[in-house]
Amino acid sequence: MKRALLLTLLILGFLIFPLYSSDIETYYITYKKGLSPPLSSSFTMNTIIVDEENVSSSDSIKDLLAHIGGVSIVSMGGPMESHMVRLRGSSVEQVVLLVDGKRVNSLQGGKYDISNIPLYNVERIEVIEGALSAIYGENAIGGVINIITKNSFPAGTSITGDLSYGSYNTIKGSLYSESKKLLSPFSSFSSSIGAFAIYSDGTYPYVHNLTNNSLTRINADGYKLGVSSTFSYEIDSEKEESIGGALNLYIDEKGVPGAIEFPSFYATMSDKKIDASFTYAHKNNQLFAIESDFSLSYIYRLYDPNTTSANINRFSSHENGTLSSSISLSRNDEIGLISSLLRLKGSYRYDSLNSTDLQSPSSSSTTEGNSFIRHHVDIALHDTLKINALSLFPSLRVDYRTINSTDGLYYSHSYHPSINLGSSLSFFEDIEVKLNIGSAYREPTFDDMFWSSSAFAVGNPYLKSEKARSVDVGVNYTYRENISIKALYFNQHIEDLIQWIPGVNGKWSPHNIGKVEKWGVGGNITLIATITPLITSSLSLDYQYVNATDMSEGAVYKKKLPFIAPHTIKGAFSVAQLKNWKGEFQLSYISYRFITSENTKFIPHTLILDASFSYSFDQNWSINFILNNITNTEYYDASFYPIPGINGKVSVTYKGGVK
Repeated sequence: MKRALLLTLLILGFLIFPLYSSDIETYYITYKKGLSPPLSSSFTMNTIIVDEENVSSSDSIKDLLAHIGGVSIVSMGGPMESHMVRLRGSSVEQVVLLVDGKRVNSLQGGKYDISNIPLYNVERIEVIEGALSAIYGENAIGGVINIITKNSFPAGTSITGDLSYGSYNTIKGSLYSESKKLLSPFSSFSSSIGAFAIYSDGTYPYVHNLTNNSLTRINADGYKLGVSSTFSYEIDSEKEESIGGALNLYIDEKGVPGAIEFPSFYATMSDKKIDASFTYAHKNNQLFAIESDFSLSYIYRLYDPNTTSANINRFSSHENGTLSSSISLSRNDEIGLISSLLRLKGSYRYDSLNSTDLQSPSSSSTTEGNSFIRHHVDIALHDTLKINALSLFPSLRVDYRTINSTDGLYYSHSYHPSINLGSSLSFFEDIEVKLNIGSAYREPTFDDMFWSSSAFAVGNPYLKSEKARSVDVGVNYTYRENISIKALYFNQHIEDLIQWIPGVNGKWSPHNIGKVEKWGVGGNITLIATITPLITSSLSLDYQYVNATDMSEGAVYKKKLPFIAPHTIKGAFSVAQLKNWKGEFQLSYISYRFITSENTKFIPHTLILDASFSYSFDQNWSINFILNNITNTEYYDASFYPIPGINGKVSVTYKGGVK
């Protein structure tokens, strides 16, 4: 019933869109803002512009990120399952995910499922690698993914509709409209509204890694629904004064099939999320530029390990309410040959967490959860100094947080200073050398500290934060915009690494026993050639080597960290005719990676080939074909979760508008 209703709504909405604007002038404009924020300019950063060129080969954030050098996607399986991100061999908890600069990582587990973010209103995605706590705060040991939504539109109204069908009966659709009205020569009002829906039965074949039996992945079905809206009132364009706001709603329900060795045929999980934000900016001010924001969010998760049981006590529920605000003051000055952009930023965040899977350390209950309150305050000072071809980026940030249980039995606090000095030096306008030296840290998650005692595991409320020291050196070379070459070296030392290990009673619990030495190199070469005045081709090749060694005492001494592939190669080749068609092949090679701390078991190397083709019929209509894992490679990820074999999808997109 849900599937039929969802499909009917998508088709009706998709058909209505062209009728709405069939007799008016149509257009589509890709707006590209400044790509590199000053504070991150000395770090290795890849920016994905979400326009028709990129969306033709990937229709999700996961697929766009999967082909970026340095990025590793941790997948739990099919289209409805979770997908997280690693950077440079980090854990998923060591990567910060931002949407318009706001942190969205789960407070309880530290992760975030990137497949929950729709693509229709995303303008660009910034992948920033390195130790970034001095800029972005806790958990930024591996780097930051910053997803930036559209907030500046051309005058008039535009409409986009998308509908796709793919393997495993996956149906996906979105509707999006944005508009801008000029109120005066210096004032305007912009707004947008969009919605998306996804359904998949998630059933696909796989081969059991131990028995070699051919099986079928079941209980992997589900649906996702979301609605988003924004507004922006430009009060005075000369003063760069504006206010804005956003409201987002999201719900899903899906099966949780589990790992191959421990399948769960009936478990389900549902999420409900709502968040709202308000921003104010006055950038062209005599004394300093002002940027501020205020946001609220609420998340509710319900997990049922066995829907065939009527025992309500088997359910686990999680609630997280968040209130946050920040203010930033910046000033641009020139003193002789030196220009300076000084920024002072402070923020506050309040979290209330209630979970049946967590308990206070002093609580004797092992079946009922507990509630916790978390306060977080930070203040940061950043500067961008430019002296001819040399730019310096010093940053200092201090974070302070407290956690207390509402029963009054637990209280803790922590204090973390983070520093970074970045530099960028340009030669002959086509060579750039970057250097970063800094520190970062990761706070233990609530699951790490307060996991309710069971027969198998228990949390550790006395964990310390992971601490990292990092050095990055990079060289970029560009020749006439046709050839780009990048090379990178990084070195990182991590102390107090949090690892879950079995105790004398057989229970697993986390401890600060880990020390890690990690270094690596990376490189990219991109070639762009013009075949005819209308046809172009491009070739891109990425390579990354990561050596992550566990320096902890005992059996793991000098062993390689699990789930980190030493060698990764990614390549892409495309041919396109301007505003008409585009074909692309994308190749990913991932070398072996160990899956145990003692390096006794490993996953063999994998080679994945994807292809896509898009064709535009006119200014309004286009069709995309995407085929993933063409070689039908059987492989596993994230503790032997089977990944689907060959799969594909076809999508039809409509774009129209009126000025």
